[in-house]
Amino acid sequence: AVLGRLSDGDDARLRVVHLAAAGDVLGAGMHPIVDVTIKEAMRLNADSARTVQLVVDRAGGGTASARVCSLAEDADGDADWICHVTATLGGAASNPAASRASLAEARLLCPQAFDRDAFYQELERRGLGFGPAFRSVRELMSGNQQALGSIVLHADLRREGAAYNIHPVLLDGCVQVIAAAVVPKA
Repeated sequence: AVLGRLSDGDDARLRVVHLAAAGDVLGAGMHPIVDVTIKEAMRLNADSARTVQLVVDRAGGGTASARVCSLAEDADGDADWICHVTATLGGAASNPAASRASLAEARLLCPQAFDRDAFYQELERRGLGFGPAFRSVRELMSGNQQALGSIVLHADLRREGAAYNIHPVLLDGCVQVIAAAVVPKA
């Protein structure tokens, strides 16, 4: 829940951007998602539906810009689409050797350990409630606007994991780790 309301996972939107667009627009290979901006949560309501649109534009230099937008099913003809996520696909990071940092180096940059329970309590206090199956962060460290974490899929969700390239809850855990870079240490 985000601020007490349901939201599809921002990580799920990122997964759509990555899997549906990167290979089609940029060709085969690994294409990281960089410069991600989560602009607005997509509100889900059991009584209505939303039309979701993925827009990908080749930007040159082996990159593409992408955005995920939605429109309420019952919106009138003059309604504006809501942009939920923007991102860049590919770029210099497409060359793993050019952007690879070792885990040991990352740990040196993130020396402050977080208490996992206190972290989730702080997120809850800020209106971000995560049930037990969505508390996938097991270990969490931070540094100067940086974070490093270990995420694990909850045992109850492992059976369905094979249906995904990467389970959406694991991607959500990655976004939770990002929060540690900006949330004060609990």
